[in-house]
Parts: sequence; C-alpha cells; structure tokens
Amino acid sequence: MTSTQTARDADTAARTYRNLHIGELEVALAASDMPTTGSRVSEEQAWVFVAQGVQRLGLATIRERDTAARQLTARLLDTKDRTTCRALERAYNALFGGARREVQARNTAGLTLHGPHAQLIHRYPRTGSRPTSPARRAA
Repeated sequence: MTSTQTARDADTAARTYRNLHIGELEVALAASDMPTTGSRVSEEQAWVFVAQGVQRLGLATIRERDTAARQLTARLLDTKDRTTCRALERAYNALFGGARREVQARNTAGLTLHGPHAQLIHRYPRTGSRPTSPARRAA
C-alpha cells in the first residue's frame, strides 16, 4: 500500500469513526492487526487499524466489549479479594486478546488518536452526540 493510499484510508477512517468513544477505539485497535511490539504506530496507521478492527468485529460487538471492559474495571475497583482481582484481570485482558495488546491499544487510542498532537481527529470536529445508553449514563 502506498503512503498516498494509506493517508487517504486514514482520512476516511478518521471521518467515519471520529465519534467512537475512546474505549471503543481501544477495542477496535485490539481487534486489528496492529503490532504489539516495536515503535509506536503513526496516527494515519492507527486510523487504518481502527477501520480494520471495526470491519472485523462490527460496531455492535465493539460496543458490547467496551461496556464489558468498563463493567469489569468497576468490579476490579470494588474488589478487595486478590483471587477475584486476578480472575477479573484475566477476563479484562481476554476482551483485548491479551495484556500486551490491551496496553498497546490503550496507549494508541489515548496518545496517538486523542492526544494533544492528534491531527486527523481535530480536522473533523465531532458532529452532534451519539445517543447514550442507560449503562453508559450510569458509568
């Protein structure tokens, strides 16, 4: 794929998926072929990986996994038992395909796509707000 094609694909993905919640971006990135080792991916590459993850899982599954991840995080914060914490951490990491993939997806979504230097997301301002589910309002 040429750099021009990658830039065009990234531009399209940024316009299409700019309204995704950061947790949904993390799930999409984890579902993609984004490498988990080596240097950080560029913003253009990250948007292409988001599009790939959305195509692979579908938006409904991405939103379900994001909701499950937030619920597991809430349970982890409320749990004092170490055995239960380890089980919850394993379940959380399994949503992302492993701990390393989860960390890479979180860092890429937070630093590359929503960080202060992100260019493509700021080029296309968010258009309105997506309806919020009752579970998301309670979180």
